[in-house]
Amino acid sequence: MSEIASEEKQQKSKQTKRERFIRVAQRRTKKLLREIQLLARCSNRSSYEYSEKDVLKIFEAIQTELNYARSRFMRNREISFSLTEEEENDLKR
Repeated sequence: MSEIASEEKQQKSKQTKRERFIRVAQRRTKKLLREIQLLARCSNRSSYEYSEKDVLKIFEAIQTELNYARSRFMRNREISFSLTEEEENDLKR
């Protein structure tokens, strides 16, 4: 292993969980946004033929995966409801 690769590996292992999250999530989000932009190019009717049903299928699939991904981030959050702040604080205890 080269010295540079070894230093990079060592530096990555010293990252906090927050730093690693930012690095990975940012890279993956940028990649995902780029892919969505590429998908949007398929809307050019002079180059492609598609139906409204095709479009609905595409966006339903995307939305399903987005909902699932969001639920994974949100699953550890407490769900509580209260009409007053006092009751809400009591529920959290």
